[in-house]
Amino acid sequence: MKNLFIGLVIGLSSVTALAQIGNVAVGGSGCPQGEVYFSSIEDKMLIEYTKMYADNQDGKTISRVACNLRLPVTVPAGMRLVASLQSDASVNVWANNKVILNQELFVVGSSEIPHEEQLQNHGGEVILFSQTSTACGSEKEVVLAYNLNATLMNISKHVDSSAYVTKSILDVKFESCFDSEIPGEDSVGDLQDQTVVEVTEN
Repeated sequence: MKNLFIGLVIGLSSVTALAQIGNVAVGGSGCPQGEVYFSSIEDKMLIEYTKMYADNQDGKTISRVACNLRLPVTVPAGMRLVASLQSDASVNVWANNKVILNQELFVVGSSEIPHEEQLQNHGGEVILFSQTSTACGSEKEVVLAYNLNATLMNISKHVDSSAYVTKSILDVKFESCFDSEIPGEDSVGDLQDQTVVEVTEN
């Protein structure tokens, strides 16, 4: 994976302190160096893709692209990390072809089950949304990560089909343990994870 320094400052919810993000690592055919751009929207990280695109123009049976990100975060004592990831995709898949979208948001060291969405005979936008969090405890260093990929199963090669993931929005917040009902545990492996998918037709 390629290491990038990203000069983003993320505001902490209900807290006056700030967390500086640096040494972010990205990798995968969908986000090579120079083709993934980071900016800040309302204290959220926006990742725009230009190569997260799978189609059947080359005649291959399987076309797959992926983008993986690793983000080091220092969680202050008495706080917990709460993160969400929304990824937007445009899908056009017809006949016997199939598009598989897969997104996973997790803290490194934890065990998570990726969410998978399979689409056939579909034209329109798809929104993937995932959430994860750490438990409360003393100050700790964690690595927040996501794996995102799109796969086109090209059965009917004479029918144009494609999947294009346009962007992801990563929201990272700290919540006070005193305002949370979650018991305090000094562990990064005890996570809560929820993934939903929203599909809209043209």
